[in-house]
Amino acid sequence: AKGAEGDEGEEKGEEGKKGPGKWQILATAEMGHGPYEINHVTWCQRFDGGEGEMVVTSGDDGAVRAWELTE
Repeated sequence: AKGAEGDEGEEKGEEGKKGPGKWQILATAEMGHGPYEINHVTWCQRFDGGEGEMVVTSGDDGAVRAWELTE
């Protein structure tokens, strides 16, 4: 995020390049959409009445899948 001075809120990535920060992989799902590519991923509040958050993906298979986040 850029602040009034232009660079506030950004972290320096590899080799001193500026970027939005680092990502940490918490879990993986092999073949989540079969052999098809995943095109969109969004993190959201659960929409099924449960507590917590979930991840929703869509892929070239035409499916939208909801993934429960557990520890």
